Amino acid sequence: MNYPFTDISRRPYPDFGLVNQFRSDGWSNYHALQAAFTRRMSNGWQASATYLLAMLKDAQSSPAPFTVAPDLGGEYSLAASDQRHRVVFNGIWQLPHALQLSGLYFFGSGERFSTNYGGDLRATGATGGRLRPDGTIMPR
Repeated sequence: MNYPFTDISRRPYPDFGLVNQFRSDGWSNYHALQAAFTRRMSNGWQASATYLLAMLKDAQSSPAPFTVAPDLGGEYSLAASDQRHRVVFNGIWQLPHALQLSGLYFFGSGERFSTNYGGDLRATGATGGRLRPDGTIMPR
């Protein structure tokens, strides 16, 4: 029978407080397409440019608290750290007197931001993730 976590009399060791347990359980898939252009050193300069189109999907980005075992099947979606586009430029210019001037510039789309309720709905001492106050799970 499932009892509330806050009922101290039902704990195996009532003197102990909340015991945190985290589990690393999940999976991820990464797909990418990369294109590159390179011009080797000639006539005093060289340059390179790369473009990356990527997609990262996962079911769990970081270890999750084991307060309530999550259903990871419904969590498989674009990862919070997914960066869709990335462009990198670099170059070297040969200056007189054996000096070089170089630069590296990169641009990328922002990372995703996931929203959640963030409340302690079951009085366990931990934040609640995507669980609503009525006990249902928020869809992604």
